[in-house]
Amino acid sequence: MINLSAVPAEVAEAQTAQQNHTGACHDGIWTVFTWISSEAEAIAEHYQPLDGVEPMVIIGKHLATKPETPLIAPRSVLSTLYRTPEWRLWCGQYETWQELEIDHVAAFGFGVDGRKSIETLVAEAKNTLFAAMVAG
Repeated sequence: MINLSAVPAEVAEAQTAQQNHTGACHDGIWTVFTWISSEAEAIAEHYQPLDGVEPMVIIGKHLATKPETPLIAPRSVLSTLYRTPEWRLWCGQYETWQELEIDHVAAFGFGVDGRKSIETLVAEAKNTLFAAMVAG
């Protein structure tokens, strides 16, 4: 995972140089690639599991506190992350507040104010997630 706007320009350029490996960006910030350039690998950190700590917490803390550092993680870990309600809330791609509320209840244990715009609800959820990731 690489935040292409936070790494040095030469790293972003090297990472995006292969046209058939453009990566996927689900949240508008971090791009996931199936390969890593030597320039990105030189400044990257490798995902390290910790006993008793969910992978989502480890990755979330990295994303929140180290935007300039690419993260190399196993596909299985990232695939699990992408299936969590927290990741869907972070990406914020909802069409209705009811869809968002399902993930909000799963992540935080309470619903949302359906009178607010989806954009506002997503921003509030992201703020809550960010605070948890930084504290984690």
